[in-house]
Amino acid sequence: MTEPMREREHDMLFRREEIAVRVAEIGAQISHDFAGEAILLVGVLKGAAVFLADLARSISVETTFDFVAISSYKGVKTSGAKTLRIATCLDKPARRLEKIDADYVAFTIPNHFVVGYGMDYQERFRNLPDIRIFNPGEAPNSH
Repeated sequence: MTEPMREREHDMLFRREEIAVRVAEIGAQISHDFAGEAILLVGVLKGAAVFLADLARSISVETTFDFVAISSYKGVKTSGAKTLRIATCLDKPARRLEKIDADYVAFTIPNHFVVGYGMDYQERFRNLPDIRIFNPGEAPNSH
């Protein structure tokens, strides 16, 4: 049996309420930018699942969504796309290997390893409703 999740031991970065406000703002902007069009949202599994679901619900234009695994991410679903835009919950410029400017960014953060809101450490902590800075000294053993 694994130890219970101890979310209070990971420093808060963004509370669920802050996240909800930013996702709603991005959804409204996407709805405005694509008014009268149907769009397809593509999320990278597994970390983007929560963000993508919340974002999809905040968009008022016709929306469908799909997921890809990271190994199949390059060049996916660009064939025949009228427009390609990037939306991200977290932008971490310090970790960027190539210059990419996302079109919609909820939060820009320093180089921290974060968990919660779909992001994990060894498949744990995805279900935390907030985004927290991961404290590796507090990682439970999962045997």
